[in-house]
Amino acid sequence: MKRARASMNDTQERDRVWSDAFGLALFAIGSVSCALLFKTLTHTAGPEESANWAVQMGFELLWATGPVPVSLMSLACLLLGALQFLGYQDAQRATRHLAGTLGVTLGLSIVLGAYSPDAGGRLGVIVGGGIAELAAAPLAALIGLGMVCGSVWAAWMGSAQTTAWER
Repeated sequence: MKRARASMNDTQERDRVWSDAFGLALFAIGSVSCALLFKTLTHTAGPEESANWAVQMGFELLWATGPVPVSLMSLACLLLGALQFLGYQDAQRATRHLAGTLGVTLGLSIVLGAYSPDAGGRLGVIVGGGIAELAAAPLAALIGLGMVCGSVWAAWMGSAQTTAWER
């Protein structure tokens, strides 16, 4: 009987170690990307004139999905990682929140890319701008908003999906 309890405690301790490692990794990703964004957005020269690797990496982040979506995802990783490490939530919930934030970020990039090539980054230009060229910018924005609403519903509002994420 004592052996079963010892293995259960070992399993809980091992789960806690992995949960802490996941939280620290998320926090590191979020803090590094926030620092890169801050350094890039406060940089005065363009990406070609900069010899600093951190600024060049920040410009690559901005190039991917644009400043607002990257900022949202970076802050979400930072906060979710800190909460995960401090024990305020378990890994399943952090994964669900991270997936929901990723969906909102991608949808926001599509919405912004439909109207501005700089605001949505490369993803926004390809998807949102492509749909805007084929049909119209409001249609591309509606598709992006549909992705945002679908992500919010799937991650946070749908009760059946919430329990499925936490199994």
